Amino acid sequence: VCRSTAVMLRLVCRTRPCAGAWSCGIRLSLAPGTFTVHQRQCTQASQSGSRAAGSATGASSPVLSDPGPWDALVGAWTLLLEPGTPYVRERVGGALLLMLGSKVATIQVPFLFKHAIDGLAEPSLAAVVDPTSSGLLIAAGLTPPALMVAYGVTRIAADGMQQLRNALFAYVTEGAVRQTSLRAFEQLMALDLSFHLNRQTGALSRTVERGSKAVGTVLSMSVLHVVPTAFEVVIVSALLAHQCGPAFSAVTLATIGFYSAFTFGVTQWRTHIRRAQNQAETRASHRFTDSLLNYESVHYFGAAAREAARYDEACRDYQRASLDTQLSLSLLNFGQSLIFSSGVSAALLLSANQVMAGTMTVGDVVMVHGLIFQLTLPLNILGSVYNMVRQATVDMNALTQLLQQKPAVTSVRGAPALSSPTRGRIEFDQVSFGYGGPEGPMLLQDVSFAVEPGQTCAIVGASGSGKSTLLRLLYRFYDVERGAVRIDGQDVRDVSLDSLRDAIGVCPFAGQTLSFALQALTPLPFHRRHPAGRCPLQ
Repeated sequence: VCRSTAVMLRLVCRTRPCAGAWSCGIRLSLAPGTFTVHQRQCTQASQSGSRAAGSATGASSPVLSDPGPWDALVGAWTLLLEPGTPYVRERVGGALLLMLGSKVATIQVPFLFKHAIDGLAEPSLAAVVDPTSSGLLIAAGLTPPALMVAYGVTRIAADGMQQLRNALFAYVTEGAVRQTSLRAFEQLMALDLSFHLNRQTGALSRTVERGSKAVGTVLSMSVLHVVPTAFEVVIVSALLAHQCGPAFSAVTLATIGFYSAFTFGVTQWRTHIRRAQNQAETRASHRFTDSLLNYESVHYFGAAAREAARYDEACRDYQRASLDTQLSLSLLNFGQSLIFSSGVSAALLLSANQVMAGTMTVGDVVMVHGLIFQLTLPLNILGSVYNMVRQATVDMNALTQLLQQKPAVTSVRGAPALSSPTRGRIEFDQVSFGYGGPEGPMLLQDVSFAVEPGQTCAIVGASGSGKSTLLRLLYRFYDVERGAVRIDGQDVRDVSLDSLRDAIGVCPFAGQTLSFALQALTPLPFHRRHPAGRCPLQ
């Protein structure tokens, strides 16, 4: 309906079945011509036409890709740093500075403890501590009690900066989740009708929800865990090499390498065990619920004992899967402890030999132990971080495929806006269209008619004969295969979509709405006046 001239194109659905090969056509009132649709085409349309099969002409298809963790990380940061997002760079920079300060303070803790121990073990060292021995000027001239106080203050400062970093970066991750959700929503609204008529709404909603959360997960894991851990490993290795020798750094790097490889391998293996456990739990829950919902049938056939046996079998499978999960977790924890304890023991053995040789102090042994042992905290959750990043990568992959889809119907680059209709004349000129594409059957073939300004045009035909298709072509939900649809002589394909749809008004109605209106206007109940349930307008 062109709003400026109030031209109406009314689509009337007739439920009367086709009586002959040519009797189910579409009749146009107040139009220059009429056209018909073959019965075979009408039948096919009733199955696919009104449902708008997804194989429509130019239907959008997903762009398949398989991004890895690195691609997911790059994609998340690219989305986050897009122009127009306020204070993101400032907050990210602040979080990184707090992370740097937290790690620097954390690394100072073992050095402060080292000088305190050396001062207690040899009181004369309290006044002659060599600041170059650790590269930390803060230790120069401090007594052991003062060093103990500095030790506590530094730990508090490190924890405080870490929590402040988490709070500051929460604004970034939540903003990224909101921005991703909005972008996915805008993408869905921009896709063509053929996509939406074939979508699975529940699955699509879960894809957007999981993908949006995955962006936040990737960002938080990178800034709060991966980058700080890598930075700390590099700094600790460099300090150990400088303070104690390259052997200590080599032991530390080898320990972390074996620890990471073992964690990644076992975690990936445990993924299959966890999946089997979830499937067993689902089967047990299904059998429990199914038996309760079919209580009568179970007792009609005397199958209560059999159902109990089937449920017990499902629970036994779940029990075995749960035991496998627990055993694999125990193996993971023991292996991690074995590798790390072996590395720490090797470093302490080297330290003990250096102390006995007179090249290191007791405080140096404490420092080595503290520096290496500090790495246990981030490394303990390495498996969880790996799992979360892998799952987030999968979820982001599904969302990326959605965001990469291109709508089949778009505005031509530089297309002008639809001129304000001065007359509002609607014209279909030799239009041919089929939901199956050029190779499929044509629902409409060489259709030509015009609706003059001020006229009311009623299109009558059986279900699936193409009445709604005419409106979809006018609104440009689909593009015609041949011919043209024009408004005041302007081809709808040559103007921008926004201006076209802004100039058209549609008043949809459903059968329930019509039935309610008839009941409200009829003195007697509708079903009493029309026992057969037929609408008097048919």
